[in-house]
Amino acid sequence: MQRPVIIGSGTDRKRHFPDFTSPLRELFFFHLQFSGVFLYNLSAAFGKKFCTVSMVGNLTSMNSNNSPLSQILRLFFIAGTILVIPLAFTRAAIEPALPLRFVLLAALLLGVITFISFRFSPKKPPFDYAILRRAIFPVFLIYLFFAAISLVQGVNFAEGLFDLLKIALYFIFLFTATLLLVQDETMLAELSRAFAILAAALSFMGICQYFGIAFSKLPGNYIVYATMANKNLLSEAIFLTFPFLLFGILNFKGAWALLSMMAMMLAGFVIGVAHTRAVWAALAGATLITAAIAFIFARQLSFPAKWKTQLLRRLSYAAILFTLALLLSALAHFTRTMQSESMSKALAGANLPVSSIDERLRLWEKTLQMIADHPIGGVGLGNWKIMLPRYGAAGLRSESGEIHFVRPHNDFLWVFAETGAFGFLSYLLIFGLVFYYAYRLLTQAKQPAAKIIALLMIFGISGYVLIALAAFPRERIVQSSFLLLMVAVVVSFYHASGPLKKPIASRAGLAVSFLFIVTLAACLIVGYSRLVSEIQVKKSLTARKAGQFELEISELNKAETAFYNLDPAVTPVALFRATAQVRMNRLDLALQDFQQALKAHPYNMVVLSNLGTACQKTGQPERAVELFNKVLEISPRHEHTLLNLAAVYFEMGKFSEAYQAIQRCDPDTWNPRVAEYRKKIEARLNLQP
Repeated sequence: MQRPVIIGSGTDRKRHFPDFTSPLRELFFFHLQFSGVFLYNLSAAFGKKFCTVSMVGNLTSMNSNNSPLSQILRLFFIAGTILVIPLAFTRAAIEPALPLRFVLLAALLLGVITFISFRFSPKKPPFDYAILRRAIFPVFLIYLFFAAISLVQGVNFAEGLFDLLKIALYFIFLFTATLLLVQDETMLAELSRAFAILAAALSFMGICQYFGIAFSKLPGNYIVYATMANKNLLSEAIFLTFPFLLFGILNFKGAWALLSMMAMMLAGFVIGVAHTRAVWAALAGATLITAAIAFIFARQLSFPAKWKTQLLRRLSYAAILFTLALLLSALAHFTRTMQSESMSKALAGANLPVSSIDERLRLWEKTLQMIADHPIGGVGLGNWKIMLPRYGAAGLRSESGEIHFVRPHNDFLWVFAETGAFGFLSYLLIFGLVFYYAYRLLTQAKQPAAKIIALLMIFGISGYVLIALAAFPRERIVQSSFLLLMVAVVVSFYHASGPLKKPIASRAGLAVSFLFIVTLAACLIVGYSRLVSEIQVKKSLTARKAGQFELEISELNKAETAFYNLDPAVTPVALFRATAQVRMNRLDLALQDFQQALKAHPYNMVVLSNLGTACQKTGQPERAVELFNKVLEISPRHEHTLLNLAAVYFEMGKFSEAYQAIQRCDPDTWNPRVAEYRKKIEARLNLQP
């Protein structure tokens, strides 16, 4: 009987720590769009000449620090967060955006916190660290604590550690953004200008990609992705700029008002052609929620007649332009569809999303089963993707073992499954506190502008929540940072409306800064290591295509570290190395690598199947049977594994078991080996007529 070819991944199987001597030019092979930074700094320097701000002027009396150093710090933070990180990517790594943006955000925050620390005086901190006493920050720390505790439950510590550091990075980002906004709330206008530039740039790139004009060589899939690598991620990022675009439309005059309007219109076209249903639902839902809140609190939102007329007129302009953009996108999509397909195919394609919805419902069902099995501690941060196959893959695209689901497409279920009930409740409470702060601003703020800002942030944050119910924005650096900027706006205005009387001592503030610097240094080390590992894995794949298996093994040995053992598709690095060993006929080394891959991902069907085949080849039939049965527990009709199991039983002389295994194969299969195996087994059992 024929043996299946082992699929899997080096000579050095010892896990080592990353080599930080790699030249930086090899790591940072990415493209940054610096034109936006130039335009932004130009506007910051000469903004008063080009435009005036109508509502923000009412807020300057609340808290304003316009010292040159503070301005530089704000510009550095805004330019890095909005005009550099969302546009940064690398072609050298498998995942073009996430690891690089993690490193850049950690570096940005490290620079800001270090700068603030050097400005401390013995008497009092230069910034209002008392914001840490606002309830949202202790609750965020509680969420971080339960996320850290959940690592004990996890199978793969490296994946959990990265996610934990990401949460810590988000906490420090929220603190930093809030701190800067409290220092000078006119920073909101600067943020809005930067968002107008970014939204226009991303939308322009997406439109050029849609019509095949330019930017088609940027890394990504599903056209209209700009620098976000995916159309859904682009739609989410653009939508999350809307609160700041609306702020610009309502408040700016002249060039910046026009740019905000133009960015909104371009964004509407991109959201229309991207067909991201989660964003469509978020847009509609957030609009209804915000309108309902505005209606309920109509008395508290009373404005002077002149203000009201101006606000309604500008909102009407924005709504008309956005609707026009949506109509144009529908026309463009219809024209493109008619040109490329017949009407029957176009109509048939309209049914495709139903299967996607059904698949997500099945993922949610399995996630709920996971939660039921681990209600308190969860399965461990970063380990949902590893534990999912344990709950079966029948009826999913992952049934063949070639596709691996990385997230459940519902952030709230994801958090519950990984961190348990206490982590989930603290995560929910973070959002609850933000909406409570916004409610207090609506009902108690003295400045009408603060109430409008609260409504705009409610629109954006509620939209994020709706997206998170059907997608995974918490995983992405850009989406999360945009959310946290909205949260920081709400917290800063709430804090300014009733400042805490007791400030934090300078010594305590320095201790907090030191703790943040240490955490950010850890983020940089781990993030840099994982980025280098991804680059090495991609190099190994290039070597494999060229048939250079020794080079492939060498690159994979560099890639696997204490911080990285799974690629973005949840494939163990050791599995790639075992494949190379097999192709070089080093079965003993391959067997060791398969064992290491199993430790990294105990429920990976490809690992289990190929380890079983390796055991079969090296004279361990009982172990092979055990591993093949584990695969069948995940995917009961996995034909490749059923054939392997039948072959092992046949070699062991267990012909009845072999016949039972082959009978489980699909009777309508086109695989000729099924009939061949069945014929040989029936001959041994004397079942042939």
